[in-house]
Amino acid sequence: MKQLLLITYLSLFTSIAMGQTEEHYLVFFFNRVYQTHNFQHGTADHVWIVPFDSCGNNNFEKDMKPLFVDSFHLYCLNDPDIDNESIVEFPIAKYSKEDPIAWRLYKNRKMIQTKTIKKYTRPKSKDVLKIFCVPIIAKCNTRKIGFYKTSIVTIEGEPVIWTDFWKEQNNETKRSALRHDFSNFDFLVTLSKKSNL
Repeated sequence: MKQLLLITYLSLFTSIAMGQTEEHYLVFFFNRVYQTHNFQHGTADHVWIVPFDSCGNNNFEKDMKPLFVDSFHLYCLNDPDIDNESIVEFPIAKYSKEDPIAWRLYKNRKMIQTKTIKKYTRPKSKDVLKIFCVPIIAKCNTRKIGFYKTSIVTIEGEPVIWTDFWKEQNNETKRSALRHDFSNFDFLVTLSKKSNL
């Protein structure tokens, strides 16, 4: 019995030490669209993630990291023939069931904000930023990639959609996250050396 308890304790300790415990996160999709009349151009998502516990202050943007969930980015990360410094980040333009994690996040996200970030002299022409959010419970891994050693996040296994998040009425951290002003947040990710762009 003592031996079984010791093994269980060591497994739990190892899991915690390796950062493999499940935590609550918010995943944000930043979708910048050029609109003119009834047409939209350039719609694609830049995906970021942040631990929910970090959202209790107005400065939680510093804890947000790009989230790599689609097959292209994951392939680049795991291909030994691709130089770590040459990996680039592309926004996700299309979602497919062949990318199960990205697809699941996409299907469960909710729009939380819409902002006009630039207007043009042409009538009814403007840049609009649409921000979506999906709360999850997941095990995440962080690694540094690219020329600037940018921290990016991947999800280990299948994330659980945190459905109770939307039901909570008096949660100040939730309110702070959903009402946060992202006007000055740079959601574009630079991984390659700027002189090579």
